[in-house]
Amino acid sequence: MITLNCWENFRCIADQCRHSCCKGWEIAIDDATLRKYGTVPAPLGQELRRNILIDDEGASFALRGEEERCPFLNEQGLCRLILELGEDYLSDICTEHPRFYHEINGVEEGGYGLCCEESARLLLSAREPLRLSGEWGWRENTVSLARNRRLSLERRLGLLSALPERDWKRIFLSLERMDEDWTAALERWDGQLLPVERSLSIPLENLLVYFLFRHYTDEEDRAAIAFAVLSVRVLSSLHTEGCGSLRELSRLYSSEIEYSDENVDAIREGLE
Repeated sequence: MITLNCWENFRCIADQCRHSCCKGWEIAIDDATLRKYGTVPAPLGQELRRNILIDDEGASFALRGEEERCPFLNEQGLCRLILELGEDYLSDICTEHPRFYHEINGVEEGGYGLCCEESARLLLSAREPLRLSGEWGWRENTVSLARNRRLSLERRLGLLSALPERDWKRIFLSLERMDEDWTAALERWDGQLLPVERSLSIPLENLLVYFLFRHYTDEEDRAAIAFAVLSVRVLSSLHTEGCGSLRELSRLYSSEIEYSDENVDAIREGLE
């Protein structure tokens, strides 16, 4: 699989994670894993089966408490299923999250979504221009411009895409939102797309390359470039106005926007 070099040493930080993916997310159980859970002996097997919900959309774990915790996330922030049964007993979504995949010209690419704080840390802390473990292909010119440090990042963004005049704050607040911290950040923002901070040129460049890598997967889809530019400008503006750290804002943006097809589509409509 082809991926960005910043993730080559990615490892889940488990109990060190402040925003566990075992809280607040629906945890679906694929059919093969559901059948496997049916064979786990008591007492863990009984507990497993008591905590599974099945409806027309399939099976999932019954989340607990205000934090909507997975019932098998222990107080130390570790997965009891891994501790007691091993990683082979994780459902597909638990094994794969926060990975994403796409295919370009028959070649599989993938990476780690920024909803994961460790993925965001690795991406934003990289100092050298991000590289792909394969060829960029038809995206080469676009990505080369995004990484061209002889030009200011502000200039690069302008050359990549001119954004339409929109009330972006209203648009983002109109979208489905899950995390109160994201809502609070948007409400503190005055809605202006400010010039990017020069002191953050490298991490913002990394974000730009990430958004192009993840979303610009069709040569004819020029709106994906505009989406990448808008995403960087929004995150930079939120940070400039004191709405949060760039890393945390990036995590929130990915969770709230990238993991909702409806939200991505609504933003793309605004860009058109």
